Amino acid sequence: MKYIYLRFPEGKPKAFTLSYDDGYIYDLRLADIIEKYGMKCTFNIISVTVTKDWGEEYLTIDQMKSLVKRGHEIAVHGVTHTAN
Repeated sequence: MKYIYLRFPEGKPKAFTLSYDDGYIYDLRLADIIEKYGMKCTFNIISVTVTKDWGEEYLTIDQMKSLVKRGHEIAVHGVTHTAN
């Protein structure tokens, strides 16, 4: 049986990942900073903030789209952020 070894880009055996929670507006500045170092990350959003206006504290859909265009990933963190 032939073994198949899955590797990351350029055959690297390990990866370093970044992910940030809740989709706050401050994530835009964070994206600017990590892009300076050639890195990308996943921004996990609270999906209820997409369907309602939760104020200026959270990313808008257009801001999320701009992060995707810049090479980042948007993921769903959950509908709400409850502690139960």
